[in-house]
Amino acid sequence: ELTGCRCASYCHHHAVCCCRTSVSAEPQRVFPVLLVVGNQFYAVPGEESGILIYGEQRGAAVADFDGDGRPDLAVTQNGAETKLYRNSASGRGLRIRITGAPENIDGIGCVLRLKRGNLFGPAREIHAGSGYWSQDSAVTVLALPKGNKETPVELQIRWPGGRVRSIQLPNDSLEYHISLN
Repeated sequence: ELTGCRCASYCHHHAVCCCRTSVSAEPQRVFPVLLVVGNQFYAVPGEESGILIYGEQRGAAVADFDGDGRPDLAVTQNGAETKLYRNSASGRGLRIRITGAPENIDGIGCVLRLKRGNLFGPAREIHAGSGYWSQDSAVTVLALPKGNKETPVELQIRWPGGRVRSIQLPNDSLEYHISLN
């Protein structure tokens, strides 16, 4: 039984990696991490990914726990310790903090995407719930799209309700805070 799938830029090659959780007493050695490149999925064994959890995983959440610009992963287990995996493999990303309307201060439902030149990075949604009693951080980390480092980066935000806003970011940005107003 699949109980959660957390996607973030955990990997060093700017692809999206998904860590799944499932209810099983067997070691999760076969498909704990899926590497997504374009529309292709590749299974990454736990021995290679560094994420190897035995037991019944129940919930997972992604957050940049140490503030280094890399998404980290916390996984809870039934009757066992919570596992925290500090990401040291990927390059630093851009931390984005959204402030929405008073009734939606964390910007739940916003879709964020970075663009460099003509290349878009993956879209990320700010959401309130990510599995069994889990919630990812409202501060998301986006991998910078490949391309010429001198080309400006643009942040595209689709607010709940459909309004789209694009903001050109300084090239040296590591964190950006944006407000609905």
